[in-house]
Amino acid sequence: MAFPNPFFTSSGTRRSVRLRWFLVIPFVLQIFGAVAATGALSLRNGRSAVTELGTKLSQSLAERIEEQVQDYFKTAQLMLHNSAVAIQQGGLDPNDFQRLQPFLWEQAALSPVVKTLYFVNPAGYLLQVERQGVPSISVRTAATAPNWEVYQANETGDRGPLLRREPFDPRDRPWYQTTITQGELTWSSVYVFANPTVPGITGARPLYDRDGQLTGVLALDLQLTEIDRFLKRVARNLPGQVEIVDGTGKLVASSTDAPVYAGSGAAARRLGPGDSADPLLRATGRTVQLALARGLTERQRTAVIDPETGDRLFIELVPLAGPGPRSWLAAVILSEDQMLARIGDQTRWTIILCSAATALAALLSVLTARWLAQPISRFSGAAEAIARGQLDQRLPPSAIAELSELATTFNGMADRLAETFAAWETAKDKLERAIAERTTDLRYSEERFATAFRMSPYPIAISLLPEGTLIEANDSFLMALGRSAAEVIGKTADELNIWHDPRERDRVLLAVRQRGRAIGQEVSLRTGDGQRRLVLVSAEPIRLDDRDCILWVGNDITERKRAEDALRQSERYLRLILDSIPQHVFWKDTDLRFLGCNKNWAIAAGFRSPEEVVGKTDFDLPIDPAAAAAFQEQDRRAIELDRPIFHAIAPKLRPDATGETIWLDISKIPIHDDHGHVIGILGVIEDITLRRRAETALEIEREKSERLLLNILPRPVADRLKEEPNLVQSGELRAPIADQFDEVGILFADIVGFTPLAARLSPIEMVTWLNRIFSGFDTLADDLGLEKIKTLGDAYMVAAGLPTPLADPAEAMADMALAMQGVIRQFEGEFEGRFQHPLQIRIGMNVGPVVAGVIGLKKFIYDLWGDTVNVASRMESQGEPGHIQVTELVYGRLRDRFIFERRGEIVVKGRGPMMTYWLRGRRDVPN
Repeated sequence: MAFPNPFFTSSGTRRSVRLRWFLVIPFVLQIFGAVAATGALSLRNGRSAVTELGTKLSQSLAERIEEQVQDYFKTAQLMLHNSAVAIQQGGLDPNDFQRLQPFLWEQAALSPVVKTLYFVNPAGYLLQVERQGVPSISVRTAATAPNWEVYQANETGDRGPLLRREPFDPRDRPWYQTTITQGELTWSSVYVFANPTVPGITGARPLYDRDGQLTGVLALDLQLTEIDRFLKRVARNLPGQVEIVDGTGKLVASSTDAPVYAGSGAAARRLGPGDSADPLLRATGRTVQLALARGLTERQRTAVIDPETGDRLFIELVPLAGPGPRSWLAAVILSEDQMLARIGDQTRWTIILCSAATALAALLSVLTARWLAQPISRFSGAAEAIARGQLDQRLPPSAIAELSELATTFNGMADRLAETFAAWETAKDKLERAIAERTTDLRYSEERFATAFRMSPYPIAISLLPEGTLIEANDSFLMALGRSAAEVIGKTADELNIWHDPRERDRVLLAVRQRGRAIGQEVSLRTGDGQRRLVLVSAEPIRLDDRDCILWVGNDITERKRAEDALRQSERYLRLILDSIPQHVFWKDTDLRFLGCNKNWAIAAGFRSPEEVVGKTDFDLPIDPAAAAAFQEQDRRAIELDRPIFHAIAPKLRPDATGETIWLDISKIPIHDDHGHVIGILGVIEDITLRRRAETALEIEREKSERLLLNILPRPVADRLKEEPNLVQSGELRAPIADQFDEVGILFADIVGFTPLAARLSPIEMVTWLNRIFSGFDTLADDLGLEKIKTLGDAYMVAAGLPTPLADPAEAMADMALAMQGVIRQFEGEFEGRFQHPLQIRIGMNVGPVVAGVIGLKKFIYDLWGDTVNVASRMESQGEPGHIQVTELVYGRLRDRFIFERRGEIVVKGRGPMMTYWLRGRRDVPN
């Protein structure tokens, strides 16, 4: 087999080069020359740019680093200055840690740089706030020395749980001693913080009072991790590293991942560049040390050779004004190998892109040549095909005008040839097409009938008339009988024993003869295994293959009949259940007409049976029209909102002769169809009159018990016993109830001479007079918001500020004492006229902390304990009739609002000499 030559073509004895190669080769040679020249220039100029690029890059980075470090420390210095000025000129006592703590907490939130502020006074007392990591408050006071205590702080700066306690004296720290010695803002050397383990520096400033005396030192901890992160950001894509060292030659920060310190906690130590794990930092260690030794004061550029790798390193050294007494030094290190490697990467990409561009250009040249040569080749091939008798040749139009005109001319010639041959074939084609269409229609009709017969879900069979032999049966018919086609075809229905009652077959055939067809006749048929099935049978005579036949179609309704019977049985059971439950049940449609109800609802509504309710509305019931309208509105809202209504309580007058009010619990639930649409509403009504009466009686008894309990105990204590029932079990107090109150007024009062007089009075008279007097006192206590504690004989005790705190319990108790004297004056005349005995009262008052609660196992009583109570009792017992004796503490609280008379010192049992005063009245007239 001979293959065509892709480069040359022959015409007789002459060989010619193909057109496409004349177009491709010049283009490809031009592209290769341009790409080769571009690549050579790129490689030659790449290395010469390394030195210039390194110089500019290192200068730019050095300027950014110098600016960042200066701003970092200026921010910290400004924060120390502002805090010191605020303390010295704002009148804030730095030794008042309660006021200083929120101030330092807010100051530490002002800057993203400084998060730790603290104050130390000459006594070694310390207050420190830290707002990073786990926020904390640290204190060292006289109560904690020689330790300091570190507390976790919440988001508002308040102390939380204690984290740790350990020995610490800030006065031993070098930064404190240096600041005290120099008397101005000082910075410590860089050191490694213990917790967290990071490099940092401490700045401190002394504080003086107006007399020039030292009041303490205000300091801050400045972590240098921000500088470290800044170096990593600026050197992220740098072909080298950046480092900062302090005056001692130790690393402060670097752009590498290698740490600037070794160890952790208190054992951590700083590293120098020569100790670093990074090879570039190690290579610059000696250069940095020499620059520090010479005291470098201006920028210096140098180049060194890495002894480990032989790499040439460009180093930019920048002196930095450090925060301490010694300057820092920043070094920008650029690796020539890394820069050349990056340029090499770019060069490789340049070569790859140039190669790709060359390949793409060559491909486009080939495609262009093919685009020009292909129409001409197509024209040649079409002409040869027409010569061989293939007249359907067509040439597509071309983008080249000359070739497009040639294609149009060629296509016209081919069309005229094709029209001539097409006319010869037209007549024969029409005849063949008519025959094929008729054949197709007949075949399609037969196929449709056969498909419908075979695929019908209904059993279908065809039998001959009059003998009844089955000649066709579909799969549904065979499945219904449980037989195969071989067992059925050619047999009669009698032979197959299909008809359960032959008279039913005769009835169907009679209907066919009389009416021409039988539709939906219900008959009983027998399956192959003897089961009886109910079937709706339809029959119609047909003509098939010149024979009289009958077409049988069945519909098995056995399961439907069973379902209908089961539904009727379920309806009977449901009706029995609905009529047996005690609740009243009804259901309505969306027009709010009753569709049904149970017997209890019908009887309650005044009907004899549920059937009488169907079709009626609420307005047809023997109820008030307003109530009917309310029921309909409630039903309509439940249907429109598709929202059930549960346990709506409504009163109703009983429809019988009694007319008494009954209470109904009503629930109404929307009814949905299978698509979720509301089609009605179901209502359930329960008579809860007996339960309502029981609940009302129970509520009355509960209120009685509540009032009785509040006459024994204060409301907060009573509420606590009710809310925590486990405190009291089997009538016993499982745990004591006790509360501390820091500011409570206590008053004791005693009716003078009433005990001896009781011997002359009957018990009823004595108790009656005490009840009248103490009832007046109780009214005063309620009006003033005080708590009556107890009465003991003719003594009365009352407290102010518990269990509910008061703004000024001393003032409230003073008003109570003066008002009690007024109550005594109201009864004074009647009492003296009745018993010829003066009625006087002796009152004592005190104010202070107490413990209040309930103790014991039985007969609970709310009582008070503490020195404040004992002193108040002594004020009463050692007072004088008709007077109100108070302590000096009460006098100090109320002397601007009340009138007092100094009694002088008295010897109080258990306390010794005490200064006391007589309360005479108010300075102003109360509203």
